[in-house]
Amino acid sequence: MIVVIPAMITFGQNNSKKTITDKIPGTECDNAIHNELPADANNRSPSECEAQFDRKTRTALRNAFNKTFVDFSAKDWIINDTAVETLKQIGKSTENYFFNLSYFFNFDLNPGSTIYKTWSEKNQAAMEELRNPTETSYKKFADLSYKINNAIHIRFYVQVNDANESIYFFNGGQQVIAVPGAAYAVKGSYASALSGGGKESAMDACFIVFGKPKISRQKYEEGSVSVKAESNFPKGMSHLTVQSITIRVECNEELLNKILSETDFKAIAAMIAK
Repeated sequence: MIVVIPAMITFGQNNSKKTITDKIPGTECDNAIHNELPADANNRSPSECEAQFDRKTRTALRNAFNKTFVDFSAKDWIINDTAVETLKQIGKSTENYFFNLSYFFNFDLNPGSTIYKTWSEKNQAAMEELRNPTETSYKKFADLSYKINNAIHIRFYVQVNDANESIYFFNGGQQVIAVPGAAYAVKGSYASALSGGGKESAMDACFIVFGKPKISRQKYEEGSVSVKAESNFPKGMSHLTVQSITIRVECNEELLNKILSETDFKAIAAMIAK
């Protein structure tokens, strides 16, 4: 005798649990992750809370630099990459850590400006001297190139909630400076480029840290100096809070002093969660 066992029918039971992120304190944003990217993609869609936090943080940073944007834009500078756009994707599993974001923008002297033309003329004169090169003319050209690069380009690198950030100077002679609300700030010449390379790629730079970081400074035998800021991430706090901010500005001292006087650093310090 053949016994036929009827197939068991299961009606749409789904035991999968929706992945969530933290919420922004004091808000009722949707913290569920509704992923619209392919399952095998490296990234995922952000939750509404993550997207709001990203925009809120970038907007606050941009507002703090607003006076600098307006002033430099009016004086023959071309400003790039300051737009605050909606976050569309983020790395998988990042909900397990404090939300980390980068905000990079730059100013470049307009080639049509009088100041740029003056630097261009000096550069041409130095190149003429290289027609009959000597050790002196090479050094003069290298020194002028360094000076020009620091005078016609300004680079801003802002990191939020990065575990550690550092700056490396090929030479000594750095100066620790006071910046409103900052935990630490230092400026100096011949800072190593973030892209790597030797002294020929270095530039003047300032490194400013907000939050409660552990600051360590190391001096090496050849005279170079490194400064490292390690973030202190508290337990039990929403990952969608600002715990640390580091700002690196690359330009000469004259431009830096103007930026330091016009940026609302107190507003940036106020972004740090209490």
